[in-house]
Amino acid sequence: MPKWQKLLGGALLIAVLLTVAWFLINKYILVEENTNININQITQPVDNTNNQTEIPITINKEEAALRALSLFFASRFGSYSTTSQFSNLREIDYLLTQRMRTWAQNYINTSLTPPGYYSVITKGISANIKSFTGSQAQILVGTQRQEMFSVGGEMQFRYQNLLLKFIKEGEEWKVDGAEWQK
Repeated sequence: MPKWQKLLGGALLIAVLLTVAWFLINKYILVEENTNININQITQPVDNTNNQTEIPITINKEEAALRALSLFFASRFGSYSTTSQFSNLREIDYLLTQRMRTWAQNYINTSLTPPGYYSVITKGISANIKSFTGSQAQILVGTQRQEMFSVGGEMQFRYQNLLLKFIKEGEEWKVDGAEWQK
């Protein structure tokens, strides 16, 4: 294959990845200025002797965005492989408070890479707000984790909760603590 075809293929792949990333960020992470919105168009039918009643639902967009951010963070924070050398923690550095950045750097510097191959893929599947104020929040993220202890080994599945502590710095929510629950 000529070099120009390889370059063109690589450029197209990068363009597709950037487009997908842009879509995901705009759909799940961005928060509008008005954080409390009463959305009357969304209704839930209730069976009331064959009559349907509409129940208005109030959605706090800041809480919804924080839930989405929690799912994204837990997926990246909890995924690791011996070949990635802690890239999972480096990739989410922009979401961390200075205290959490210091923790992550110390963790990277003091952790020993296990012999052989090891990987864990984490997916955030639920996000429940435990506490929320205008400047702090705690969210319990339910995750599904897939671990592999050797190349070609059998994948092991388990579920584990991750408690995330957020602090609002300026207009941005930052992770100030992450604790795996037993």
